[in-house]
Amino acid sequence: MPHLDPLATSGEYEWLLEEWDYLTIEDVRADGKSLVVTGREDRRDRDEQAAAISVDGSSEFIDEADSFGYVRYLKDENIVMYTSYDDGATTYQHKIGSRTQPTVVYEDSAVKHAGWDANGQPVAFIPGRDINQWMEQEAYYQAAEEEAAEEPAAEEAWD
Repeated sequence: MPHLDPLATSGEYEWLLEEWDYLTIEDVRADGKSLVVTGREDRRDRDEQAAAISVDGSSEFIDEADSFGYVRYLKDENIVMYTSYDDGATTYQHKIGSRTQPTVVYEDSAVKHAGWDANGQPVAFIPGRDINQWMEQEAYYQAAEEEAAEEPAAEEAWD
């Protein structure tokens, strides 16, 4: 059975979810047998999805939100914890293979970005790489929307 390298880039594993235009590996289990990814099915899709993927290629849908942050496996390697940003910040945990809805463990509609520290305590968002990544994603999807709006006009002009 192949071993997933936690230091590898998402491009090496894009074949696992070929239909997703945008894919990010968020975390790899310590034993290297599965990973958690977030992505979008279509470049025009504004909703991001999260899924767990095992090395055998099977996958499990976890959730869908405007965006995700702080996605990681807990010490119990079958539990994934993540924060979704829709209206405020809600942190969930989900047991892989449970076939149940994710459980809310922290919710704050006043906090736009939140997460968890190493001790599992809620913390406010600290600007840095995550906000820059979010801004890059927003710019990418804005450009994709503009390009999509231009496509029908270009086809009509060609006819």
